[in-house]
Amino acid sequence: MKWFHKRQKQIYLLIAGVLILGSFAGFGGYFFTSSPLDAAVVVGERKIPYKRFQAIYERALEQQRAQGGSPTDQQREMLKREMVQALVQESIFLDEADRYGVVVTDQELAQMIQSVPEFQTQGRFDPSRYQQVLAQMRLSIPDFEDEQRRQVRIQKTQFLMASGVKVTPMEFDRAIRQALGEAKPEDRKKILENPEALRQQWRGRQIQACLQEWYNAVSPQMKVRVQIDKLEGKSPVG
Repeated sequence: MKWFHKRQKQIYLLIAGVLILGSFAGFGGYFFTSSPLDAAVVVGERKIPYKRFQAIYERALEQQRAQGGSPTDQQREMLKREMVQALVQESIFLDEADRYGVVVTDQELAQMIQSVPEFQTQGRFDPSRYQQVLAQMRLSIPDFEDEQRRQVRIQKTQFLMASGVKVTPMEFDRAIRQALGEAKPEDRKKILENPEALRQQWRGRQIQACLQEWYNAVSPQMKVRVQIDKLEGKSPVG
């Protein structure tokens, strides 16, 4: 399907939602063990099956190949570590979602999926096209929808966590004066015509800083076991 190849990058972004967490700082202290053998990564009490890790990793490799690259062994190992990083971050936010009692209803999930252009024909959700896209990527519908439900839960949780972040008039005044001072003449006009866009951008940075601060405080307390090398019959990496 030509349309699939044209939109492959966007579709992969949908199914590799864990990567949206990659903007957070690194989470150290991984160590390798051998139990339980069905889990690739264990974060606290949350187990990430090796099957799921391998599926995400293989899709990321396919995305790199689709962009014209053939990853070296070193790049593959780096990619694995990035996948582990993302899954650890995902697990920590899902734990927070549990504490908040955040759920995603079937209706919410259906609305999100049906709004994706790649799953539509002439602007309307097309179940057969939906199935074709997932089949092209060797994804089952239940696995895909489970991934999406996780990511929506995380997004809702982050929204709740950030709901208290406000931009005070004093902060905004300082931000707009700084932006005007640093902007080129043509950009100053845009800022003055739409100051609300700058307010949202400034608040976005504050939200990111707030989430980063929370993550930095929580992540060192989490016990993480990475068992991928053991499951793949390799010598553990220190």
